[in-house]
Amino acid sequence: MEQKYERFGIRDFAFYADFLLIRHQDNLMPLLRKIVEAKMPWRLYAPEGLDTRFLAGSQELCDLLKASHFQKIYLPVENVDDEILVQLNRKHVKLRHVVEAAKNLERAGFPLRHLDVNGYCLYGLPGEKIGNIVQTALFVSDVIGSIIPMLFAPVPSTQLFDKYRDYYKDRGWCEPDGTVRDLHMLNGKLFPFLQMNEGSVEDYIDLQRMMFMLNQNYRNKSFSAFGPGGVADAFRQVVANFRDAEAEHAPINGQRIAAITRAAANLTT
Repeated sequence: MEQKYERFGIRDFAFYADFLLIRHQDNLMPLLRKIVEAKMPWRLYAPEGLDTRFLAGSQELCDLLKASHFQKIYLPVENVDDEILVQLNRKHVKLRHVVEAAKNLERAGFPLRHLDVNGYCLYGLPGEKIGNIVQTALFVSDVIGSIIPMLFAPVPSTQLFDKYRDYYKDRGWCEPDGTVRDLHMLNGKLFPFLQMNEGSVEDYIDLQRMMFMLNQNYRNKSFSAFGPGGVADAFRQVVANFRDAEAEHAPINGQRIAAITRAAANLTT
């Protein structure tokens, strides 16, 4: 790093490793201490995400990340459904680790709800439900404040990739011997498992809209739908009452405004 900086003036360094924090006491932390001692004007990144287990268990590690000038932190939350995490071989991911990691990072000086700490929300998985994605996005928004939408694409040679070989064959993406020929069709942006999922393309686009809406910042902070304030409380009550008002009056188009008004009015009665 010093050689790259002195020779080329490079100041930005990224660690592209899925398991950067494995044995962090012996590997990453000594490196970060040397970077802090050197007082170099470097900016560090870990775009693949940092394992919340280790961040939750070490305040010192979080403090070192801040002291060594990590610019943004990415947490691989991925999904709130344990069964889906098992399919992804991520059964070690626990929601309590996400909550504790966020607290430790905030204590270290990384502000939450400010795009400095972000959580990956994985969607587009085979057989998933729209409600599950919404739950995951709301969890990330509430605990961290910034959601990174991440469309799922199966990685060749993984268990999940091999599990759906018959599906690829039925879609016409394979050679006669079963080799997947059209790997580009598994690009997450093409929604390769749409036929197996609950939603439509428009539903998935709406999911992205929802996540970006939740990320929206005003005065350096995003709105928390599950926050303790009066506005958040009123928001939750209006949403809860809206379905009752909608069922009673069957609002469509312009009538929907009236239903929202009635739901809001119920808060004062």
